[in-house]
Amino acid sequence: MIQTIKWENSNKNLCVICSALVVLSSYFICKSCNQICKIIPLSSEKLPADEKYIVLDVKSRCCKSDVKTMLKHTCSDKCHEDLIKIMENNMGKFKKVIDIETGLEHKVPIKDLIEKGLTHEELQHYPIYG
Repeated sequence: MIQTIKWENSNKNLCVICSALVVLSSYFICKSCNQICKIIPLSSEKLPADEKYIVLDVKSRCCKSDVKTMLKHTCSDKCHEDLIKIMENNMGKFKKVIDIETGLEHKVPIKDLIEKGLTHEELQHYPIYG
């Protein structure tokens, strides 16, 4: 298994694992108006384990709403699984996500964050950390 992710490939529509062409493009959909939109980053956090990774909290530019992320960084299911494994090895299988309203810390799988993203409503369905 490849141990590094070639993030620079994502700007060229190439797979970040094997450098093959990624056919589908990446975009965001506003959950309020259901249109393709641009995003506004609200905050970011560098992860201490490896400063190459950043967690972003974003909203749609049009409605300032949550967005559905439609990002594709790999060319195949195999490369996608390799990406997940590498990121879990680098960051751990779970991320501690703090609910800003309650202060509770939730245990969220890295795989879910990568594949689905996370909304505030969904956070409540994950177990409390620890």
